[in-house]
Amino acid sequence: MKIGERIKYVRESLNLSQSKFGETMGVSRDVISNVELGRVEPKEYILRLICKTYRANYLYLTEEFGDPFVGVPEIIMDDVIEEYRLDATDRALIEEYVKLDEETRQSFKQYLFRVLEKAQKESAIV
Repeated sequence: MKIGERIKYVRESLNLSQSKFGETMGVSRDVISNVELGRVEPKEYILRLICKTYRANYLYLTEEFGDPFVGVPEIIMDDVIEEYRLDATDRALIEEYVKLDEETRQSFKQYLFRVLEKAQKESAIV
């Protein structure tokens, strides 16, 4: 399936007309039609906007990998990773941290703050 067909699938799954779908992204029905028919490649900002607005899976749209839609937390995580230029290790740490129970997270935060305070004191001495 081509990218335009995947975008069409997402749009139709949401029961949106090309006009309404395009309107939410600031483009005309003709733009959506041309993308879906494969006449033009969708711009990156359109792909990102589809993902953010409709919880579409970016990898599904671009590479036909995974489910067409993702949950809100994954989208939020993607935004944080992009905004703060985090790498795969950062992402894995965050994902594992949020899985911890509340008591373990509290202990981890206390430990981390002690480590950071110590590092700040040591760097102030130098």
